[in-house]
Amino acid sequence: MEVIIFIIVCLLIALLCRVLYMKKRIEKLESQLHDQKEEADRCIKQLINNINEDISAGELLLIKCFRDLFACSVFSNTAVYYHLKYDEKNRIKEIDFFVVSPKGLYAIESKMWKGTTYIHKDSCPDIFKTKTFKSFGIEKNGKVRVYNAKYGESANEIRLNSYRNPVEQIREYSRDMKNLLNVPMVKSIVIFHVAEEFDVQYDYKAFTIAQIDSYTSILTDACIKEFFMQQPDVFFDYNWVNDYIENNLHYKSKMCNSNYEQEPYSSLSKL
Repeated sequence: MEVIIFIIVCLLIALLCRVLYMKKRIEKLESQLHDQKEEADRCIKQLINNINEDISAGELLLIKCFRDLFACSVFSNTAVYYHLKYDEKNRIKEIDFFVVSPKGLYAIESKMWKGTTYIHKDSCPDIFKTKTFKSFGIEKNGKVRVYNAKYGESANEIRLNSYRNPVEQIREYSRDMKNLLNVPMVKSIVIFHVAEEFDVQYDYKAFTIAQIDSYTSILTDACIKEFFMQQPDVFFDYNWVNDYIENNLHYKSKMCNSNYEQEPYSSLSKL
């Protein structure tokens, strides 16, 4: 009997030691995660300070995506201009990102909208035929409609966010740049950032790439690399476009093959 009790006590002690060890291990992991979060926050603040401007979270994530494209050679001989400004009929307009590459020219709009964003092509569901919804997000030619809504505790509690249709917006910028540069085409891209609080649906379905037409695409941030890898080279003489932009237009920053590993962009590798 004493032997059994001794064995049970030993097992309990061993179990206790194991619990204490696991507790310390968990505490260590929590501490490491906390340190990593602080380092990530520090890097984000450093990046923002280095760019010397206010920058949205969605745009910051997109800059990181572009840096990764440079690192894996998808963006070879490419320049990415951030917040490119131009004058169109005495009105200053600003493009989130403008890409000049052997694959062509791309005007990019970055969106990180909380709630659920609905994208519909050619048709409009019944819920959006109310007066409130009808007035928002309709592309000029009526083919692409974009809505963003936040839901309350029940599906009947809907708050519509009256943002400008990003497809219409980036198409306008692309047309302007095409005319300004006198080139055959500037492609339009809208990139949505998808996370727990940021949902995007195309005709009520999750998606990664939606090709609207030959020059307009809607992407989620998870497939940016895939999209650009699929784009063929157009053998476009892009050097003069870079010269024109740098001599005639204004932009906040430029990322290219020669500086993507330098500050402020090198801080992104730690995120």
